Amino acid sequence: MRCRDYLMTESQLRLIRRMALSPHLRPSDLARFLGVTRSSVIQMIHGLRSAFDLTIRGEVRHSAVGLTRVLGYVTSPEMSKRVQRLLRFLRRRPGVYRIEEVSMTSTGDTAVYFEAFVAAGDSTSRFLSQLERFRRAPYALDLRYDSTSPPVHGLNLALFDGTEWAMHDDFRLTAVFDVARRYSDFFTGMSESAISAGRPAITLSPREAICLGALAHNYFISAPLVAEAFRRRGLDPPSGRTLRRALSALRRTAVRPYLHIDNVGLPHQVLVLLEDQSPEKRVIRTMIAQAPLFPRSRLLVGHDLLSVDVWLPHSVNLGRFAASLSPLGVSGASVRTLVLENAGRGKELEEVFLHLAEELGTSVLRPPST
Repeated sequence: MRCRDYLMTESQLRLIRRMALSPHLRPSDLARFLGVTRSSVIQMIHGLRSAFDLTIRGEVRHSAVGLTRVLGYVTSPEMSKRVQRLLRFLRRRPGVYRIEEVSMTSTGDTAVYFEAFVAAGDSTSRFLSQLERFRRAPYALDLRYDSTSPPVHGLNLALFDGTEWAMHDDFRLTAVFDVARRYSDFFTGMSESAISAGRPAITLSPREAICLGALAHNYFISAPLVAEAFRRRGLDPPSGRTLRRALSALRRTAVRPYLHIDNVGLPHQVLVLLEDQSPEKRVIRTMIAQAPLFPRSRLLVGHDLLSVDVWLPHSVNLGRFAASLSPLGVSGASVRTLVLENAGRGKELEEVFLHLAEELGTSVLRPPST
């Protein structure tokens, strides 16, 4: 699949590869690595942003701000009234930031997938108890859920020449999984500290909530732009110095940068769901080893569940891709592939974090003085 009608130059491709490997680097650092001027790097970034929506975004380390992240999914032969009741519940929850309703699955049923932030402690226990209610009569839904680590984003630019992705033979995936399975013993899964919220490094106040929402969109956002986000809400922003210190603290302790790029010839998006309740977690560890080898991926790992968004070129047959994952469904593990024809945009994270800050009972920001 060609990368739109835009031919990416070798210099631009080198820049993207470096940004994917080291997303925390500023233009001056990138210029030193590439042996070009800072102005050349800035000019290339502007061109790539216009053509491919290239941005360094931020992924929130939820445990650092006292939150738990939950993923879950339900499967059903049809979108029944019981499933619709669950959907209404999820849509009312301010912390549920992603919901996918899927009619094309590898198991021939329909599915609803969701991700949520919940305040750690009693709020998490209440949310999980409410989910558990949908597994019992009168609903009796086949609902699975788990607390998870922060997402890990992958971009395998070794497969990309600036125009096309070298992923044409669907059947190579079986061989790739064989290799990943042999190396999976080196991957131990996610630590408990990455999944569960211990003592937060930063209190999620309304100020931090707005800053986190801004950093999620643009990891290098400036204090004046964040101040505008306060004003759009009719709030009096902190001083420039206070905002710069808050952004710096969040980057250091609560936000991990990653390269976002779009319109690069990966039109198919699928969501792979794994459940592995074995003590060894061999299937989950195999997918952790495999995920970075896909062209583009977003991986969430829990105790027993794993989800990975995968973006694929036109050259990959989705049916054969799903079939190539079936060997993972062994020894009590299960695997499902959902085809996301119209992936949801999800909620604005700034709004989600503000609701959670209010739930945590932190102080309210002042409106501008009149």
